[in-house]
Amino acid sequence: MNPKVLQLPPMVSFPDKDWCHSISNEEWEAYLNSWIFLAEAHLSNSDFQKISTKDSSVKNFIVSYVTQTALLDELFFSKFSEKLGLLRKICFCICYKLLELKTPPQELTSWDFLADASKVFGRMNGKKLVRLITEENHSCYETTLTQLKTLLIEELNTGIRGNLVKLESNLKRSNYLHSVSPEVAQFLMAGSDYADALISCYKIMNPPLRRVILSNMYFCLIGLTRGETPMISALLDQLYLLKEAAEAHLTGPLNANDSLVSELVTATPILRNIKQRIKEKGSGLKRAESILSSLEKFRKSGRNPISQSFTKNKKIIKPQNIMPDDQSIVNDQVDFDQIVLISQIQDLFPDLESDVIAKLLVEYDNNVEVITSHLLENSIPSNPEQLNAIETRIDSQELASSQNATMNYSSYQRSTRRNIYDGDDLDQLAVDSSRLHYGRRNDPRTTEMLLNNRASAPSKATIFNTLAAFNSDDDERDDTYDISDVGGLVESADLGDNLEGSLTRASSSKISPSSTDEILFRAYKANAQLFQRDAATRRGEPRKKLKQQVALTDQVIEGWAIMLPRNPQLLRQLEAGYDKPSNIERIVKEPAWKVKEDCQSLEHRPQNENELNLNSSEAQVRGSRNRSDVSGAPGEKRTDKARRGKEVDKGSRANHNRRDQRAKKMARGGFPG
Repeated sequence: MNPKVLQLPPMVSFPDKDWCHSISNEEWEAYLNSWIFLAEAHLSNSDFQKISTKDSSVKNFIVSYVTQTALLDELFFSKFSEKLGLLRKICFCICYKLLELKTPPQELTSWDFLADASKVFGRMNGKKLVRLITEENHSCYETTLTQLKTLLIEELNTGIRGNLVKLESNLKRSNYLHSVSPEVAQFLMAGSDYADALISCYKIMNPPLRRVILSNMYFCLIGLTRGETPMISALLDQLYLLKEAAEAHLTGPLNANDSLVSELVTATPILRNIKQRIKEKGSGLKRAESILSSLEKFRKSGRNPISQSFTKNKKIIKPQNIMPDDQSIVNDQVDFDQIVLISQIQDLFPDLESDVIAKLLVEYDNNVEVITSHLLENSIPSNPEQLNAIETRIDSQELASSQNATMNYSSYQRSTRRNIYDGDDLDQLAVDSSRLHYGRRNDPRTTEMLLNNRASAPSKATIFNTLAAFNSDDDERDDTYDISDVGGLVESADLGDNLEGSLTRASSSKISPSSTDEILFRAYKANAQLFQRDAATRRGEPRKKLKQQVALTDQVIEGWAIMLPRNPQLLRQLEAGYDKPSNIERIVKEPAWKVKEDCQSLEHRPQNENELNLNSSEAQVRGSRNRSDVSGAPGEKRTDKARRGKEVDKGSRANHNRRDQRAKKMARGGFPG
């Protein structure tokens, strides 16, 4: 057969992540063998450009393999590590050959494929692929970076209204692209739109998304210092932008320490690494020191909070060769600190195994910043001999520490029991299990039998005697001397002349609420919407003014409004104390006719007695205290009636009949009165 016309069968695409775990091991063996055979055939073919490049199944397999393998966990690779490793090498070679073409496939130049390839093939091989694209098709690489920046800014600005899971996945993939190409950071950080989008999206309370945003911001800033021509000026501009964002966050309503800048300064060695890199470049150091010192002020005090999700199922290296009695004592002291340190590093490098981090902690004396710097610089030794030497040194240190721990705790003795049963058979666990039982031994009675047994039940006579001795009023409160129930003298003159003062005294006798309650109640009656719990109301100017007046937080103000309708007594008291007009208008109509001393003419007098009674009763109803003239001419019917009515109601208020009583007493004694 002519090799020039050799036609290879098409390659089946790599299955999706969800299907990988449902395929049996025998089927996987067959799939891997066929893929390896066909990939080697394409790779070894001398007419690769004529045959393999025109076969769309090869391109589709490479894309599906890189995309799906980046999503699989390490447990899957452990089953077929040898064959999958061989397939990965062959796929990298095919991918490299496809990118060498003058017009490489568009799917292989996209940013998501390059990011996944950097994760699957490794950082060094990812750099080779990206370098090949930038050298042969730089315009194509700029196009894919433009698409990446547009997509990330759009998703970041959408925020909580968008798909946060997809945003987190895209940011993680872009982080792998940052590690292989410094041009990504230089392209993304051109201008302030991308940094502003990261800062704005960090306000969303989503811990996994926040960690990815934090690492992405770190890679962007560090990427400006990498490459053949570091962009120090652009880096300092971005640092000034971060400073302004942090200062604006301090004046806002959110927590001062809950910002991207404070977390970036606290959880990462960004400031130290930038200062060191600028010092190596030898330019812009003075300008950088001022901005770095100002950013240092936003560092949080204390240890950075660690998410509990990273403290689960972590493999921790513990001292070996320790006696069983002393093992738990040493473990309690070792576990917690090492878990915290491992979690700090895995916040930035979630794909790094915990046992590797534990060995690095021992190697670098538990210095998290040094380990993070080495990981970012890719200066961790990758030679197996060097790793074995580190592991051997760690094992020797652990053995020595375990021996010291055994010596230190050899004198430790557990506390002894201090009761009368110390040393008995149950204490020594020498009791036969047949002697142990729950409740009474060999008791034939059941629950139903105990309930039906009325021997110990109280008799009806006892129950009736108890009810007869019970006083239903014993639980009532004695209100004999309550002010609100005790009758008192109320001067009618005070009610008529000073109604506002009477209402104020009556309300003050019931409650004495604070000025805070008064301000809140008046605001509640004026506008109940001011106490809503939404974000727009909290940011509004009326709420800010109310907070300044009462010096309370939003939660306390909203809780006061929620509890007010649930407390009717407090509501009535506040309404009696404050829910009244500022000025009570009292319209007191004067009587139609009023007697004057200097007027004796008949035209100024009432025409009859009915008119006088009508006018007088109307004046009294209106609250007026005007009465007929008692100093009129004697003998007149009107004057006599006024004198008799003068002392009608005096007895109800005080003892105003002392004169008549004395006259009666003197008359009974026979003395002249």
